[in-house]
Amino acid sequence: MRAFKSHAVSISRAVADKVRAPGFHARVLHAFPRAVNLVTEDGTVVTLADPTVGDGPLNVVAPASFDRVPANAIAWGDGRGLHVNGLAVALDRAAVWEPRWDWERRRGAESGERRAESEQWPAWPAGLYGVMAQAASAAIANLRAALQADDRRKLTAAAAALAGLGPGLTPAGDDFLAGVMWGLRFQPRDQDVDALCAAIVADAAPRTTPLSAALLRAAGAGLASAPWHALFDALDRGEDATEAIQAVLARGATSGADAWAGFQFAATVDSADMW
Repeated sequence: MRAFKSHAVSISRAVADKVRAPGFHARVLHAFPRAVNLVTEDGTVVTLADPTVGDGPLNVVAPASFDRVPANAIAWGDGRGLHVNGLAVALDRAAVWEPRWDWERRRGAESGERRAESEQWPAWPAGLYGVMAQAASAAIANLRAALQADDRRKLTAAAAALAGLGPGLTPAGDDFLAGVMWGLRFQPRDQDVDALCAAIVADAAPRTTPLSAALLRAAGAGLASAPWHALFDALDRGEDATEAIQAVLARGATSGADAWAGFQFAATVDSADMW
């Protein structure tokens, strides 16, 4: 019997059944000292992450170092744990973490109250716009017009133009779109938000990296990481969200800032033109 070198402390509900199924098989997509992204044959992405990365929609969190795990290594599971390049992570003690925030709690607020709340939010820092202003501005203007007109054809075209925009494993345009989808849910419109998010994901996901596509699909379903949950909670309760915003902005080089920009864009899309 193989000895487990680490015990997972939490598993996202979105991937729990997948990783706990005997016969789990995946390839290492990316390997970093604090996290390893795995991809299965059907395109499912699972992230093994240490506690400093924390809970996310794709994450299995375990106190382990992944610096010896090479890209393209094979990962497998036997129902009891995950194994990759000599690292064995037990799953039996892991709590299941819920990645979907309770969006329904927002549906009771009147639109005027929601708009007044959003007007008090701090301004976002330079991220997407600071790097790719010209490339993004037309697509974002089209995105605004599509949402205001409830035009799904224009919405998918705008999402396609932003998808994959920028360098990195999660390009800035994708991070912005993830934020847009969270913003649509947080400040509900008189539209079918599930359908709006599905339209965005349908045209954006095939145009970007496997990791970013998986995160877009998660965002489209209302799933988000723990720092975003903390931010949603603070904004929903009307509390000082400065600390929560700073935690979100600290994610990645500009990923947090780009997603926060998208979140505010969607939440204020019907207010005075600020874009």
